[in-house]
Amino acid sequence: MENLQYQIQNIQQAAAYLISQLGTTKVVTFTAPMGAGKTTLITAICKQLQVQDVPTSPTYSIINEYTTSFGSSVYHIDLYRVKDEEDLWQLGLDEIVNSGNYCFVEWPQLALPLLPTNTIAVNISIVNTNERVINFA
Repeated sequence: MENLQYQIQNIQQAAAYLISQLGTTKVVTFTAPMGAGKTTLITAICKQLQVQDVPTSPTYSIINEYTTSFGSSVYHIDLYRVKDEEDLWQLGLDEIVNSGNYCFVEWPQLALPLLPTNTIAVNISIVNTNERVINFA
């Protein structure tokens, strides 16, 4: 996969490109500095996937489940406040990431041992206030 540089006003095109690069992979992690636009990009991806709900940051709920117009689930997970692996088990993260549904995970470091081997890692770098670069791994 190629790296992608995009401007904030073109985030829908960036989201569409990212989805096109996933193939059969459904679990994607997002790593970036605070305020780099992880939730903003995931919201754009949800729009591309025809999520009917209004995506919001799951910082306090930790896991948000959305429904697409096709009836499938999309999970938006923010692990920033999770303290240890036991919390991940209590949340049912292992079941969610192996459900076959799209799962977008912010702050994934603690969960890496529980994620499928084909998980795609997205790193967002800030170029300036209006521009970002996505690196895929």
